[in-house]
Amino acid sequence: VLGDEAVLKMHWEQYKSAIDK
Repeated sequence: VLGDEAVLKMHWEQYKSAIDK
């Protein structure tokens, strides 16, 4: 699905943000 990559990137960025904090 075309949208999966965008969703994955969004969640990955949120994940990194949680780690950084």
